[in-house]
Amino acid sequence: MMIHDTDTPHPPSPAEDAREMNAFPPASGESNGDVDIDVQNDRGFLVNVDALKKAAVATLRAQSVVGDATLSLVIADNATMRQLNRQYRGIDASTDVLSFPAEALPDLPDLPGIEPDVEEGEAASDYLGDLVIAYPYASDQAARLGHDISQSLQLLVVHGCLHLLGYDHDTPEHRAQMWQAQAEVLSEIGVDLAIVPLLEEVEPHPPASPAERARWQRIYAALTGTSQIDPGEYAAQISPNRLRSLGYALAGWLYMLRRQKNTRIMSVASAAVLGLSLWLQISNVELSLILVMVTIVWLTEFLNAGIEAAVDLASPELHPLAQVGKDVASAAVLLGVIASIIVGVLILGPPLLGRLGITG
Repeated sequence: MMIHDTDTPHPPSPAEDAREMNAFPPASGESNGDVDIDVQNDRGFLVNVDALKKAAVATLRAQSVVGDATLSLVIADNATMRQLNRQYRGIDASTDVLSFPAEALPDLPDLPGIEPDVEEGEAASDYLGDLVIAYPYASDQAARLGHDISQSLQLLVVHGCLHLLGYDHDTPEHRAQMWQAQAEVLSEIGVDLAIVPLLEEVEPHPPASPAERARWQRIYAALTGTSQIDPGEYAAQISPNRLRSLGYALAGWLYMLRRQKNTRIMSVASAAVLGLSLWLQISNVELSLILVMVTIVWLTEFLNAGIEAAVDLASPELHPLAQVGKDVASAAVLLGVIASIIVGVLILGPPLLGRLGITG
């Protein structure tokens, strides 16, 4: 779960100043001003508003926030959260909570349930920012993990408030500091620390290592390399004329009939099978299947001839691997012929025996 976009600038705070010294300020337990938590729940979700305010106030006091402070807490639906997440983080999905520091986003979008919390004339320094919690998302997440929904929402408020104050978990050091501050507040307000893995469970994956990125780049290159080849850079002649291309195809067919003895045998066999099928008056579905099997045999034979010609060109002395290529292509033809014979016997056998008066 990425609560706060670490690339988003946020206003300086006591927490940030202390981070420069590798230590956050100790909790004072007292606040020298008033804390105003404006909870907006226009959707009417069943939440304990007092418990949420308690979590926010406890976080601010623990971080020694001095003077008056105001923040807005919006209880939104998944659709609103998804739109915010898409607009400000480029992630087209809902999440449980987002933090918007006061000076990071000058204006929020016009979405249901979200209204600016700074009144005209109010000092900007008093306004910490906005927290947006998607109640349906958080509720489902808590139910799936077996956590109390009220405590889970308090955890999200504490976590979000710490982001408003400058905390982050973009590095292991910052994460440890934030988790320590978070644990102190949760303990103070009576939240079971066992629910904290709720945050860790959906942390973004760490960046891939150079070796892992290189491996995925090799896989991508293997999958897309062939599609990036431009035949025009290698072919001696490519005709843009469709009729001429059709002529080349017919020329290939004539070559097969003239130079390949098996093709002439296949022509006679194909004509005989189709004639027998029409004489037996088999169904259209059966005739279609016969045509498919005949076509498969022709295709495998044509491909075999093409592969043999390419192999002979590339390996006049018949390299062992060239022999493998030829043998495998021939095996494909044999497999197609065997399958066609089996299908032909199954379809044409019974009606042929009936016509000949041979019954079982």
